[in-house]
Amino acid sequence: MNDIYFYKKALGCITDLSTGDATAKMAKENAFLGLASIHAAYNHEGASNSNIRLIALPDFTMTRNKSRWDAGFSYGCVVLMDSELPPLIPVGFRPNCCGVTMLKLKEDVPCIAEASNRLVEIIKSMPMTDDDDFSRGNHFLAILKRHNSNDIYALLHSSFGIVKRDSENGPGLYPEKSRHWKSRIKCIDSIGYPFEYLYAKDAIDYYKTYMKYDEFTKTMRAKAMLELFDGAEIIFNETHEGFYGIDKILLGAYVSDIIFEMPIMIAPDQPVSWVKINKTIDHIAEDSSLPPLYMSPHGAGYTLNDVINAKSLTKNNSVYEIKYSNKAIMHCSTVQDLMISYRKNVTEFWSNRFGGCQKSFDLTPLFFSKV
Repeated sequence: MNDIYFYKKALGCITDLSTGDATAKMAKENAFLGLASIHAAYNHEGASNSNIRLIALPDFTMTRNKSRWDAGFSYGCVVLMDSELPPLIPVGFRPNCCGVTMLKLKEDVPCIAEASNRLVEIIKSMPMTDDDDFSRGNHFLAILKRHNSNDIYALLHSSFGIVKRDSENGPGLYPEKSRHWKSRIKCIDSIGYPFEYLYAKDAIDYYKTYMKYDEFTKTMRAKAMLELFDGAEIIFNETHEGFYGIDKILLGAYVSDIIFEMPIMIAPDQPVSWVKINKTIDHIAEDSSLPPLYMSPHGAGYTLNDVINAKSLTKNNSVYEIKYSNKAIMHCSTVQDLMISYRKNVTEFWSNRFGGCQKSFDLTPLFFSKV
């Protein structure tokens, strides 16, 4: 069995519920490499008939994290590993317990300057946190107002840097920042790239470490928000980058065994939609082989500006061809450097095209803090 065999096997492993735009197509090509590598890793461990699936949701897209992208992991999806085989965790997907905590406030619109300054004070006073945990990358605090109502909400999108690296709290989750996993990680060559993974007992140990950090992250986000907004009520506090059970990988997605409600984040100039997820993914995809789980995109996903087509020119996706609306063509090796914006149609697409959610109400952004 060679790279071509595993790549062809990967071609049948994606359930595509994406928008199908040029960025989603590029994400799909990249995901084929990751899936092929997972099949190859299972085969290396003696499992020649592994069963894995990737659910591409409407925010299916590229990731700005180059290491994650180069390992074959696109964003806005759920990867279902083979639950019948010993656990296998591809460490290149780099779980960081990123998630969202949302509150309904008891008070009126808070003073913007005071809220921003107070958040800085709170994070500096919290143990095992970095000063930029609430502002790094696309992390932020938002104050939102419900349409046609005086109800005010607050939303914190963040993770904590400590989960990535070794510390007195335990081993980190990022392999390049943790000595603990170095001797345990296995590596194979897949489509011209090294593919690293943990297997069996080592995968279980890694998952247990993740679960400890996931609980820590949720607790600390909630603690910060309740300290910032006295008397507020937590209405959502979940992870979209990590695991849902050891055999389900979350890459910008929420998964649940039961019906749930959640916010879909779009962009600072767009409403945040509060939606109910009340159809299982097997029903939405009309595929009884999928598990009866409730899934949803966490946000909008990046889209390449004015791009009408994107494709790989090499078998290992080391060079892409990008075609713009004015017919200009660009060849590039680092997609993270391309100009991007956020999709604005994800909620409507998920609701109208697939019936994947029911919108309850929209919230208008009043204030964002990345201080």
